[in-house]
Amino acid sequence: MDPEEGSKRARSADDSTDTVGLTGGWADIPRELLPVVLSRLPCPVDRLRFSVVNKKWHGFIKQHPPRLPPLLPSLVLPASPEHPLVHVTQGGNTRRLGLPPDIKQRASFCGSYEGGWFVLALDKPLENRLFNIFSGVSIPMPTTTMVDGDARYIRVEAAALSGSPVLDPPYNYTIGAIARIEGSELSGIALWDPSKEHWTGIDWDLIRSQSLDIHDVVYSNGSFYFLNSYENMERIGAHPNREGVPPRLEIYVEKDWEIYDEEHPENLTVQRYLVNLGGMEEDNPFLMVLKYQDEPTQPTSSVRVFRLSEVDEPDGPEYPEDVEPRLHWHELDPSSKSDHEFFLQAKLIFIGRGCSRIFNASDFEDLDDKFRTGVSIFFYDDRGVEDQECFLRGDMGRFTLPEAQVEPWPPVGSQAIGPRSRKFPPTWWIH
Repeated sequence: MDPEEGSKRARSADDSTDTVGLTGGWADIPRELLPVVLSRLPCPVDRLRFSVVNKKWHGFIKQHPPRLPPLLPSLVLPASPEHPLVHVTQGGNTRRLGLPPDIKQRASFCGSYEGGWFVLALDKPLENRLFNIFSGVSIPMPTTTMVDGDARYIRVEAAALSGSPVLDPPYNYTIGAIARIEGSELSGIALWDPSKEHWTGIDWDLIRSQSLDIHDVVYSNGSFYFLNSYENMERIGAHPNREGVPPRLEIYVEKDWEIYDEEHPENLTVQRYLVNLGGMEEDNPFLMVLKYQDEPTQPTSSVRVFRLSEVDEPDGPEYPEDVEPRLHWHELDPSSKSDHEFFLQAKLIFIGRGCSRIFNASDFEDLDDKFRTGVSIFFYDDRGVEDQECFLRGDMGRFTLPEAQVEPWPPVGSQAIGPRSRKFPPTWWIH
């Protein structure tokens, strides 16, 4: 990032704080102490401000970039009645968040990616955009897809990225999105290659029968994975093959009703999320998290976590090495011996459409002790419940396993975080 640009973003990132002034003593502290001080700042805004506070500090940090402790996702609350906020998970502080006026007034957050990137959909007029909260860089995305030779407007609802965005070719990323096409009541699947003028709609003609009510999208190992209301997973390659043939959607996991958990609650509102386990699990690298409300306007009452397992087929055929075995969703049970390994280490799971992440608590030093045992699942209010021209956001919390309890998180109703918002939904700022 350019020093001058970084300084501007650092000053605007917290519009409640004036430019930092330094006494002679602070300006002359030993340079080798700068990484120590920087590493103790849990807020990404503070880290940025610190690194550009004067030329000496910025020059030293740029020449000797320190290995900083990792940061957990922060909760971005796009618009309270007066201003956007960010809640820092480590340390528990809530800060004002400076955003450009058009984003503050018109944008919905639809996904996020490491390095402070966000996927935005703006209204009046329609825009789809990538935005970097550190640099202020915006990358416009198309608002159209071609259907039967005609351009149709398309609005992103949730999206995942295959890599970090760049401004100039060669482009090393693609976006997989849940999107709504003009004139349709249903959402479908779309891909965008930054070298293309339009989104590529995937099987729009099959939406009504194949991909009803898509809940979430993640990227993993060259493909995007979509989860629908039947808890089936569909997979599509992020790029055309070597011959230039565009990718096709295929079933990756199909619910087997005969072996599915018979205790699946009936008549409850369910939100479904995919979590990429990354390096934690190589063979079946996904979790599915289900979040339940007794009614659409009620707060979350319970959360269940599933992982992919191979279907046990005693009389079934042996699969060749190049053929993937059948998979099904298996609910994780803290009391089960087969799931014991998953619960050995305390885990932190952050769920949200297009931006779910999982971490081992042991990788972070400055955590509250209550996060260091069991599994903590952090969620934000994505119900979309409206009240007096605002959205309610009282359904933010932490669900814990093995206790199976829901507790408020962060301090909803406090002076810093009000119970209503003009924008919906919140999202995770992934560092």
